[in-house]
Amino acid sequence: MSKTTESIQPTSGTSLVLASVTDAPESAFLNGLRSLFAQHELELIRHRVRCGTAINVARGGQHHGTVPFGYQERNGSMVIVQTKARIVKAMFSHVAKFGLGRSSLGKLDKMLSGHGGGSAEFVKRIVTNRAYYGVVRTKCHSLEVGIEPLFVDHDGFSYFRGSHEPLVSQSLWEKANARIVTTRSRRNNRPS
Repeated sequence: MSKTTESIQPTSGTSLVLASVTDAPESAFLNGLRSLFAQHELELIRHRVRCGTAINVARGGQHHGTVPFGYQERNGSMVIVQTKARIVKAMFSHVAKFGLGRSSLGKLDKMLSGHGGGSAEFVKRIVTNRAYYGVVRTKCHSLEVGIEPLFVDHDGFSYFRGSHEPLVSQSLWEKANARIVTTRSRRNNRPS
C-alpha cells in the first residue's frame, strides 16, 4: 500500500495532514469526503451571496439581476422611471378591475404597445411581483439579514421591506392578484 501525504496550512496556523491512499477503498472514501466538504463549502458560498444581495437590496443597494419594469438602476439603487411607472400603475388598476380575460388582454396590449406587449405571462409576471409594493424576497432568514421579515411563505422565502419606492399600494397589489386567481379558476372550471 503506497501513501502520499499533503499538508494544508489553514489561516489559523494549525496544520492538517491528509493522507492520500492509493488503494481503491481508502482512496475512494477520502475523495468522497473531500467532495462532500467542497460541496458543503460551495453551498455556504451560494447562501452567503444570496443573503448579502438581500441585505444590500433591503438597505437600498443594488438590485442584482433584472430590475423590474418601471424601475431603473441608478447609482446602485432602484429608481422609478415615470413613463413606465404610469403603465405599471394602469396595468395593476386594470387587472384589479377586469382580471386577465381575453378582452382585458386586448386592452392591455394597446396600453403596452412598444413596452413588451400585453401577453398574459408578461402582465402576470409584473402583477405578481411584490417588488411593486416595496417588498424584497430572499431565502435568507431574519437572523442572517438582521432585519425582521414581514412574513415567510410556504416555500421558505422571507419577505423584507425594500428601500425602493413602491409603485402601487399593497391593497391594489392584493386586489389585482385576487383577480388573477379568480380569472384562472373560472377558466379552469369551464365545462368542456
